[in-house]
Amino acid sequence: MCAHVFVQVAGLLASLMVLVVVVAIGFVFEPLPQTALAAIIMVNLLGMFKQLRDIPYLWRTSKIELSIWVTAFVSSVLLGLDLGLLVSIAFGILTVIYRTQNPRSSVLGHVPDTDLYVSVDQYEEASEEQGIKIFQYGSSLYFANSDHYMSQLKEQTGVSPEQIQSVRRAQKKKIHKSKEKHTLLVCAKAENHSSTSGRQQNGCLPVQECEEVVFLHPVPCAPHSLVLDWSCVAFIDSVAAKAVKQVIKEYTAVDVRVVIAGCSGGLLDELEQLQFFTDVPHTALFPTVHDAVLHCQTFHPPLTFGDPETSV
Repeated sequence: MCAHVFVQVAGLLASLMVLVVVVAIGFVFEPLPQTALAAIIMVNLLGMFKQLRDIPYLWRTSKIELSIWVTAFVSSVLLGLDLGLLVSIAFGILTVIYRTQNPRSSVLGHVPDTDLYVSVDQYEEASEEQGIKIFQYGSSLYFANSDHYMSQLKEQTGVSPEQIQSVRRAQKKKIHKSKEKHTLLVCAKAENHSSTSGRQQNGCLPVQECEEVVFLHPVPCAPHSLVLDWSCVAFIDSVAAKAVKQVIKEYTAVDVRVVIAGCSGGLLDELEQLQFFTDVPHTALFPTVHDAVLHCQTFHPPLTFGDPETSV
């Protein structure tokens, strides 16, 4: 009974104390909630302020990540946490799209005494295989970068089907005109044939004074094979697949063999679903770049020292 009365008295005293604080000195504690909230926010922001030390590191390592950091910081301060977070996420997505649209591409060369193929621009020991161009693209292929892939392929390898076709058409026109005019076609470099009768001057056949001489420019030396290294390609969509099939047809029309190497299992499944192999045979696929190069060399063995020089 006494304990029960003591508890009630203690509760009464506590209530009176709270009443006195609220009525008499409540104005003293009026800014306390805001102060406590500010302290909580400052403690949580200490980690964010410490990240300011990452700015010099990001400046040296990745300008894109630095731009994401600055965008998130400024938008959160000016627009608030909710809108700032949305702006930073949208900007981050744009940077991903930019990276996939403009990835690094390079021509690979063979490291002697190994089966490794690395960029010829970064490694001095790497050398290109004779008559074979190996092109590597550092991103997946989809509608946003398919045109960039085709342009980089022709620019990096230096092999343009359109240029080869135009040169061949120009030479055919010259040959056709020369036949109509009964002119003599003389190549810039005439081969020495032991069975040729008559006297030769300066390595060229004798030309009669009444005949017109037409010099043919040789076709640009194009490689016989092109290897597409898809080891960095994670996925491909229908637009990119159609573009690749079209460029393979263009190279095939100018007698340049195109093979694909380094496809992953998931990428092969996507190519099957996109009916990529209706126009491109499965024999054009190889597990590694080295296997593709060996296959191309079996059809066109490299020239060795002492082989006679051929002219177009």
